[in-house]
Amino acid sequence: MQPVSCPLAGTRTPSVDYGSCESPTTEKKEEPLYWESNGSVLQLCVEVACEAGTKVFLLVTLVGSLAAASDSFMMCNREDTPALANYSEVLLCQYFKGFVFAFPAMATSVLLLLFGRDLLQKRFYYGLLKTGGVISFNENVPYKDPLFMAMVFDFFHCVGYTILHLTVMHREGQDSHLMRGYVPEVIDTSEIDSAMSAENIHPSVTSLPPTAVTALAANLAVKGGMLLLLGGPRRIPKLGDLKKQGKRKSASDAQKTLMFQKYIQTAMVLITTFLETFLLIIFLFFAYDITSTLVPMSEYFDSYEDKDEDPMEYLQSFQDNVAQGIVQHCPQLMSKADGDLQKAYASIVGKYLLHRQSIKNRRSVQHSAEAPPHEAPSPEEPSEEIESLLAKQKTIGLIRSLWPAELLMRWDLRGDDARNFRRVWVGYTVLAICWLSQTIIVLLTQACWVIMRLWNKEFEQLIPLSIIMLHEACLVLTIVVFCQSLAPMFPPRLGGPDSDK
Repeated sequence: MQPVSCPLAGTRTPSVDYGSCESPTTEKKEEPLYWESNGSVLQLCVEVACEAGTKVFLLVTLVGSLAAASDSFMMCNREDTPALANYSEVLLCQYFKGFVFAFPAMATSVLLLLFGRDLLQKRFYYGLLKTGGVISFNENVPYKDPLFMAMVFDFFHCVGYTILHLTVMHREGQDSHLMRGYVPEVIDTSEIDSAMSAENIHPSVTSLPPTAVTALAANLAVKGGMLLLLGGPRRIPKLGDLKKQGKRKSASDAQKTLMFQKYIQTAMVLITTFLETFLLIIFLFFAYDITSTLVPMSEYFDSYEDKDEDPMEYLQSFQDNVAQGIVQHCPQLMSKADGDLQKAYASIVGKYLLHRQSIKNRRSVQHSAEAPPHEAPSPEEPSEEIESLLAKQKTIGLIRSLWPAELLMRWDLRGDDARNFRRVWVGYTVLAICWLSQTIIVLLTQACWVIMRLWNKEFEQLIPLSIIMLHEACLVLTIVVFCQSLAPMFPPRLGGPDSDK
């Protein structure tokens, strides 16, 4: 006995049955519901571009800040930075600093995969919603995603470097005869004044009163804030420049000003870098939740108020990993759709309806502590197919998030809309691969410089070299994921695994 298929929400049924005496009438093409435009190619491109704009700008700003202020970061050796207490601090500096300059590479991978995921999964979501299927993304959270947590791991190392650098700066200020921690010290400058007298320079002040120190600190603090607002540190004035401006300022005043300005500028660079990485983490964390950017279900139900059909009667909700299993492990469903994307969506919902009870039973067995160790599937459902649909039921992270491309990028899909979306995705993929390749080239250049120092028996350079290679492997993996998303565009070879489906 053949199972009776129930109509799905959004499907159209003919008004005249076969064999009726009434003459068939041409079915009027109904206007699309207002929420259906959210799945159009143009709307998806605009929405994803608006979401990605601020994140891309912040990432580019971070890269520019690191490149422009690279000289302000601490040199991780005791020759250039005597304030490093021992060799352990040198190794710790190398470890933390490697993550600071590798953080943009990890953030690039997360950002490109995140918005590529949005483009594919939103397209799939709205297409499936037209046929009565609703995908739930509740299990996909940032703290379960290995790639996102790797970026957070990088961020904590950036925080560690900031703390280490500020500690070394404070230690340098305490060891200096001109500084007390971060604050200039008022000292006796008779030796410096006698040296200046030998050069026919007559200082007008030999020491700074406390009020002058306060005014100097306030002035430099304001200048440091202006440096942050104007976009970066300026050149540190030399003592000779100060002499040319006027010989009235004493040598002690000039040296205190130079040292304090250097500390202020370095602190501004560290604070700016920390704020940029922190804001980038926060923005990507909130952008991870794709559910917040989808059409609310209240709008979906409101669109059926003027219609006779009740969408609740046909609406089916299931997890995204079930939809992924159907798309990836049941390619015959896609082949039977004969290039019609809506038929493919309806086949996915129908496949879920056919195995819905078994899926729920298997989940209840997996989640119950007192469940028997094995439960035989029902006789009308093959066990291999059920196992493939429920493969481990893991959270879908960013590395596996491009799975809708298995359907949306198929070479045999007909229609201008499907063809335009393929072109958009190919363009995005090419752009992403070019960006990732450029990042790999930059890291390789940095790795070559590190290898040259390693050749000079600076064995502590093994630490940043290992960090660079790990991030390069992550970038290569991201490129492979994007390339795999384009594979369905090419017809299967004769005799291939999908040729007989």
